[in-house]
Amino acid sequence: MRMLLVTLGSDGDVHPFVAVALALRERGHAVTFATNPCFAPLLERLGLPLRPIGTVEHFEEGTSHPGLWKPVRGLGIITSFALRSMPEIYRLVEEEARRDTVVVSHPLAFGARVAHDALGVPLATLHVAPAALWSVEAPPLPPTGTGSIEGWPRVAKRLCLGLADKIVDLKLGPELNKFRASVGLAPVRHQANSMFDANGG
Repeated sequence: MRMLLVTLGSDGDVHPFVAVALALRERGHAVTFATNPCFAPLLERLGLPLRPIGTVEHFEEGTSHPGLWKPVRGLGIITSFALRSMPEIYRLVEEEARRDTVVVSHPLAFGARVAHDALGVPLATLHVAPAALWSVEAPPLPPTGTGSIEGWPRVAKRLCLGLADKIVDLKLGPELNKFRASVGLAPVRHQANSMFDANGG
């Protein structure tokens, strides 16, 4: 089987995908890796073919931004980085789909999800961060300095996660839905359900 692994982000996002890619290859699958070319030396050393996403300059611009680790501002930087890559990832997945490929993608690889919806490309989303597991029973660890909601009443936790969902919609909705419309798809809401494993608990 042909497999395309698509991931964005830093070492913490890429290295788990590398482990999955190597395991898939050991099982006899033909694996192609799609990520920023700054990881080309690693992938070349491991013998994993690379389909580049963006440029090294693009990557360094995002990862060196002084606001990246700010609780609220950082989300905007990360989503802007992901939205910027969306059309390129869509085209890449569209091309690979002609070879009967199954896609495994990072939740921020929005273009892969849009390609799944528009073209029926087989897709599995791989979550690599505990914060992606939204639950009122075991809330994700919050950004530094914002405090934990773990001890809040259940209804308050639901309201908090609902508010976060609305914030994600406000940030992602306009550009994501504009791109979806360009490939013949209806608009969507609750984008957090694509980014995260939203679980009411």
